[in-house]
Amino acid sequence: MKISDIVRIVLGFLLGAIVTICILLFLTVFNFWYAIEGFTSISEFLFFLVVMINGLALIPLTYLFIYRIILSNNGRQRVRNFIESCYS
Repeated sequence: MKISDIVRIVLGFLLGAIVTICILLFLTVFNFWYAIEGFTSISEFLFFLVVMINGLALIPLTYLFIYRIILSNNGRQRVRNFIESCYS
């Protein structure tokens, strides 16, 4: 394993974590009225918990997407071709 592979893995994980945190923040703001009104039943609390756990489950999926598609050599070329096709 080369240094560049390690850097790519770390960068992919960090980007995946940032995207996941943004998604969790959106879900938290989206469910903000729970914090204002409070949980009126256990089912509302469980729903909120399930939404947050599903958000956390996006970390490995986002990491795989970013690492495999965007940060791989092939992926960078595909992204570059897509951007060039948008401007031509």
